[in-house]
Amino acid sequence: MDEHSSNSAKKGTKFGLMAGVALGLYLLYNAIFLIPLHFDITHRLIGATKDPLQWIWFFKWFPYALMHGLNPFISPVIWAPRGLNLTWTTCTPALAILCWPITALWGPFVSYNLVALIAPALGAWMAYLVCREITGRFFPSLLSGWLFGFSSYEIGQLASGHINLFVTWPAPLLLWLAVRWYKGKIKDWQFITAAAAALLLLFGISVEVFTTTIFSAILVAVIAFGVLRAPSSRDKLLRLATLSAVATVAVAVIASPYLWLMLFGPDHPHGPIWPASKCSIDLANLLVPSRWTWLDGGALEILLGAFSRNIPQQGGYIGLPILILWILFIKDYRCRDTGKLIAGSAAVFMLLSLGPWLIVLNHRLPVPMPWWIFNHLPLIQDALPARLTLYLSLASAVMAAVWLADAPANWRLKLALGTACILFLLPNFSLLRLWRIHSEVPAFFKNKVYTQYLYRNENVLLLPVGWKGRNVFWQAESNFYFRIAGGYLGPPPPRMMQNPVMHACMYGGQTGDIANQIWPFIRHAHIGAVIISASDAGSFQWLLSCLHVHPITIQGLKLYLIQPRAQAHSAHGPRR
Repeated sequence: MDEHSSNSAKKGTKFGLMAGVALGLYLLYNAIFLIPLHFDITHRLIGATKDPLQWIWFFKWFPYALMHGLNPFISPVIWAPRGLNLTWTTCTPALAILCWPITALWGPFVSYNLVALIAPALGAWMAYLVCREITGRFFPSLLSGWLFGFSSYEIGQLASGHINLFVTWPAPLLLWLAVRWYKGKIKDWQFITAAAAALLLLFGISVEVFTTTIFSAILVAVIAFGVLRAPSSRDKLLRLATLSAVATVAVAVIASPYLWLMLFGPDHPHGPIWPASKCSIDLANLLVPSRWTWLDGGALEILLGAFSRNIPQQGGYIGLPILILWILFIKDYRCRDTGKLIAGSAAVFMLLSLGPWLIVLNHRLPVPMPWWIFNHLPLIQDALPARLTLYLSLASAVMAAVWLADAPANWRLKLALGTACILFLLPNFSLLRLWRIHSEVPAFFKNKVYTQYLYRNENVLLLPVGWKGRNVFWQAESNFYFRIAGGYLGPPPPRMMQNPVMHACMYGGQTGDIANQIWPFIRHAHIGAVIISASDAGSFQWLLSCLHVHPITIQGLKLYLIQPRAQAHSAHGPRR
């Protein structure tokens, strides 16, 4: 081995060792500061809302569907009898399939919690690799990776239990591949293969993040073409754009069955799923921390109440130190092409995250913002502008790495500012008490008592239907023994939005002439039983009384068997 090869090997070993140290530090931080000491990984979920329960369903459904030869994206077991097109839900087939062995051995709770535990650390590590590739420096890259992986966006989505939105590490992975190709470290075919694999994985985790990642990459490419002056740089950028397009087309071909169901299949939503104006960043949130940030501590409760308390929509907080770092970066790098590219990208993502109209302290002002243009485009209109803070945090991380590594500032100022960036983004450690979602499986489902009362594949109405209930979780616990007329996997299908009976089953409010509509609804949906927990029965008593059926009270549940019984969908014998 010649001297050059020996030096390259030593550099590669050192780079790998330091990368391993960085990943270990991120995992250690995640385990210490985001997980309670006595957290039961098998029966509790990381998250402060009930949303993780729908991903428990997804973690069980995809392996079940593949094992039984079913189309995993058109599920007949939910919103029966018609079923549901899952391509317009927040399904995560890639995670469900990757975690299949863990789910089979220890259950979906363990799968979800392991993903939630690892995801922020992996995101931080990928951002570290990007910054290390750009700067060649360890400590600036280590801090910058932390700024991305544990940003307010990431903590907000983690607290909300949005696994499809906090597993974001393929996005910086794509940027890392692009930087390595630009520097001549990987060949064309290697970039196309690796980028296509990363894009396909991202598509299987979140169609929304996949779409916004491509959208963001196009924006950055446009900015780069505008600021890069050297013809050689523009030629390389054009070549990179071409290779990226090839990788994207390859993914589109592989995912074409999914895309066809999404664009032309049933249950296509009419218009945006959520209004962009309600999912935009409040301008005040850029500097005012949310309650999920350590600095809040309740002292800013009055001011915080002035803008949206929606957890994920508070992900725009960057903090005063990062804002100061932005200013210093622009001052030192404003004349450099790379400085214009990084600062310009951060500015664009910040403006787009503000949504179609400027919102300040929860007051919408008559000031149109750039997102107003994109709010009328197909596909991208279904993305929520608040979630573009993912890319704002990545641009901020790169900006911090470059400034800390190369700016002509005093090292004491860099140390103080870097430390302040971390302190101002530390999560509110009291949020650990909110990881309270637990299994709560009634014995009726846990001990398979349902097999004594229900046909296999019988249509069952589990109340409440919407986010207030645990119907999809109970169904998953039964390994899809029965089908449910309803379910909570996000917004209900458009065909059910105007149904007064389903509206009553979801929200509990007494609307319309339910007494004359409930039985046609039950016959149309072939419902053979209605089940509700005894604790919830009081809220739906007026609805249940319209059934004129005497309930069976069993193990904390009320079971209403419909007579005549609904037609069973498979012959497994009568109810016992």
